[in-house]
Amino acid sequence: MKKFTFLALAALSFGLLSCDKEPVNTPAEEVQPTIALEKVGETANTVTFTIKTTDAQEARYMVLEDGADTPALDTILNEGVEVALDENGSSTVTAEGLEAETEYMVVAAARNITKRAGSNTLYVTTASEAALALSVEIVQVTHESMNFRFNHSNATKIAYLVLYADKTTPDVQYVLLNGQEVDVNNKESVEVADLENSKAYKLVVAAEGAGQTTLVEEAFQTEDDPDQVITHNYTRARGTKYGSSYFMMFSYEDANEADNFAYNEKTLSLDFYGDPDKDYLPAGTYEVKESTEPDCVSSYRYSTYGYDNGVQLKSGQAVVAIDPETKAYSFDIDLFLKDGRHLKATYSGDVDNMPVIDITTVTTNFTKASATTSNNGSSWVLNLEDETGNKAKFDVCNAFAAPYLAENTYVISTSTETLSTRAAEAGQFDAETSSFVVAGEGEFKFLTGSLHVSIDWQAQKYMLTFYGTLTDNYVIEAEYDGTIESISLAQSEEIIDVMLTGASASAYDNNTNWYVTFVQNVDGADAYRVVLDFYCPSSEYLLAGYYRLGNSVDGRYLGVDATSIRVAGEGQYSAVDANASVSIDMAAKSYTFDISFKIQDGRTFKLAYVGEVSGMTITETEDVPDAIEWTTFVARKWYSDNWNLNVADADGKYVFDFDLRTGDSSANYISSGTYTIGEQGQRIDYNYSKFNGNSKAFKEATLVLVYHEDTMTYDVEFDVTLSDDTNFKCSYSGAIENSPAL
Repeated sequence: MKKFTFLALAALSFGLLSCDKEPVNTPAEEVQPTIALEKVGETANTVTFTIKTTDAQEARYMVLEDGADTPALDTILNEGVEVALDENGSSTVTAEGLEAETEYMVVAAARNITKRAGSNTLYVTTASEAALALSVEIVQVTHESMNFRFNHSNATKIAYLVLYADKTTPDVQYVLLNGQEVDVNNKESVEVADLENSKAYKLVVAAEGAGQTTLVEEAFQTEDDPDQVITHNYTRARGTKYGSSYFMMFSYEDANEADNFAYNEKTLSLDFYGDPDKDYLPAGTYEVKESTEPDCVSSYRYSTYGYDNGVQLKSGQAVVAIDPETKAYSFDIDLFLKDGRHLKATYSGDVDNMPVIDITTVTTNFTKASATTSNNGSSWVLNLEDETGNKAKFDVCNAFAAPYLAENTYVISTSTETLSTRAAEAGQFDAETSSFVVAGEGEFKFLTGSLHVSIDWQAQKYMLTFYGTLTDNYVIEAEYDGTIESISLAQSEEIIDVMLTGASASAYDNNTNWYVTFVQNVDGADAYRVVLDFYCPSSEYLLAGYYRLGNSVDGRYLGVDATSIRVAGEGQYSAVDANASVSIDMAAKSYTFDISFKIQDGRTFKLAYVGEVSGMTITETEDVPDAIEWTTFVARKWYSDNWNLNVADADGKYVFDFDLRTGDSSANYISSGTYTIGEQGQRIDYNYSKFNGNSKAFKEATLVLVYHEDTMTYDVEFDVTLSDDTNFKCSYSGAIENSPAL
């Protein structure tokens, strides 16, 4: 049988050979494969390694947590991850989805037709989770710039914004999208230029990387512009008290003045409010506020720098100290004026009319008032009485010639000149001819004092308050509420026409607030000084239109608090009603203002100005092409239902950023709907939407979106009118990049 088998095989072999066929390898001739693993590297969630084989037709691997049982070769070859080997029998593999800071082992196996081989065991530990870190250091601040450095770990993008300190800090996605991007590899400081002097800012820096985002905020304040700083070491101070108000004036000795107190452009007047129970200004820190509550310097009409047509205060503080032994005052004053200047002043010494002494206080509410006038209403003698026998007589120089005692704070004057010849001392009462009778004690002269006169025009009555000191150390606190015999408060119907001769402007809050000052200059002096606080949509210049006091018309109105008129020889008045019609001659680059300004006594000033406005450059609106090829449509989801839609033309000349609230936080696309400017519901956010990088630029805007889920495309139409009345329209059908967000 064996011989037969051999022969049969031999015959078979002979038959095969005789048919000229190629010989084949028998299983006994198969070569043993080899397989080896080499580590390349690891991250927090991956491990990378190289598989090298010889004589293998197939290779597979498995990644197991360290400590697991090593699987059999059959298990690896049947259940492992197959590897695509190159012509050299090698492959570099990255295994994903691993846990950070975890120990793993990698095993592999290879085979050919009949033989198998196992690899070495590769032990690896994944890295720690990549952490995004960002720090910021402000290294230099000048009056117009700031430099900062940043350090980071794992950041792939960094952007920053510089905002006014009182503005709300935006979220990290807004900064990344709208901020100024910087090179993450930059090791030098970053300069931010064109800042306002003496202004509080905040630097907001955002970073993203390692699947994370972070936000860092640093506050800073620019320095003073050396050209805008005023310093005074005053040598004289004068004060008067009424109620909780301590009216202080600071100046210099002047040999030309009888009382040696200089009233000029360097004179500083501060209306302090403190403890009403004190007979003198208490020590403390007084912050400038739009208030008459204790412990502040009121920024209302009485606090000014400059005696005539003075500049009002914007912010700042005054620190007051009193020497307990000498009873002398010291003032450390740091103020910012509304014209942009920074005033730093000091004073040490006694305050005229406000000694720090123990005195007897007389408090009364007068019940009867009468007055007589002379000099065409320029001089008034005011007599007041109460039911106990206290009497007051004030010889007053009126704020202006009028048939009534004008609203003002009248301070004591010790001049030896008569009131009829002291036009420069309007707003004072005469120390020589004025007096106070203390019931049961006698008549005394005033050493200090201020008489505050206000008028309720609707009720046609006066409200008077007086605070002052008498000889023999008396302090008088007195009030009166009612009519004054012989004085009528019937409203005037006078209309006064004024042609203004000059105008200047300053812009605030991204050019949405324009502070415009008009003057009528006569013989080198301002006969009128008018301040209008304009608010309008953001623009490079004040927009034409109709502006009403306190009432918005198409986003245009006049602010109530800062709008005022100063009349030479009278004083400064707020408006009870005002409006301004503004037109622009684009060819001449000039304005025409028609202003109506009504004050409390009923007088209406009809003011007009034609010409250029200093500080405001009129730029012509560029004609927009009838047909614009809109080629860029990119979306970005910030958070929740908040999306940014960027639209631009082919040349990048016109760029819109629509800040959208869709009302659907779960959608991964921009929801269909009609979006208009608003504060609720599906809307366009006015504050964050931009045109060519400028926010608050939209006057009107409508955006219609229709999303087609089957094709993941949109129909887009928008109609936008900018604040300068430039109009853009768009009609588009197609994809929007990043929407849907996959």
